[in-house]
Amino acid sequence: MRAIYCKSCVLPNRYTTSMRSPRPVLGKEIPRVNSWDKVFPVSNYSQFNHFKFTTMSTTNARVLNLDSVKNIMNSRDNITLDMVGRHVQFTVQGNGVILDVKDGDGNLVESKSEPGTVLQKKIYNVQAISAVAMGNERNRQYFTDAVAAEQAGDAAGASELFNKFLNATQISFNVLDNQRAFNTLYPGALIMAKVIRIDTENGSLLTLDASTISVQAPVVADKYKFDVSDFMAPAAEGTKAAPVKDALKGAAAKPAAAPAKAGATRKAVKA
Repeated sequence: MRAIYCKSCVLPNRYTTSMRSPRPVLGKEIPRVNSWDKVFPVSNYSQFNHFKFTTMSTTNARVLNLDSVKNIMNSRDNITLDMVGRHVQFTVQGNGVILDVKDGDGNLVESKSEPGTVLQKKIYNVQAISAVAMGNERNRQYFTDAVAAEQAGDAAGASELFNKFLNATQISFNVLDNQRAFNTLYPGALIMAKVIRIDTENGSLLTLDASTISVQAPVVADKYKFDVSDFMAPAAEGTKAAPVKDALKGAAAKPAAAPAKAGATRKAVKA
């Protein structure tokens, strides 16, 4: 089931609401349903239209300041230009945001796998920083303006600007709804993917090639089996190590060699 359109809103696909009449999708109709599901929030895009979503950051729920931003930035991996074309390990952050795919003119793109429906994508963040984005002048301005606002006592304004800076410098990537990773990624998932560079009229960015994503299976440790007898049983004969105190006593019992007298040294030299 795909997107439902009304005069004032666009609801992502698979998330529908009860209406008095069906709504068209690319010339077709969707049956009416009787319940609300989750509708993802919509806000302005950041540096590149149709690529990055400003509401994706998990930092939106708290007030950001310079110290918290330092901690967040220091916790992220640094992805540099020399990593382009190489497979790198990343940690997925958040559940992703679903959006309809549009072409350069803003028209909805039809799904080839499901004709008559809208192609969709899910945008994920990873816990990594783009070195290219860190050098972008607008992104750097977000940070300097945020620091100035914090120093001026405008905590709310500073937090908003810090959030823009964090989102603009964080690496994100798109997964189409006909790709396997669309429904297999989850918060905290370790993935391997090839880093790619995209150049646009607005600048360059580093992202991931979604077709190369592989999820790293977590290592599940066995439960520890606690056995009291391991602590209570006597040590096997002949395996007891000499106590540390005894070793120190032995070392203290040996008198230290007296330092040679200066005069004796000179006599030896003369001889």
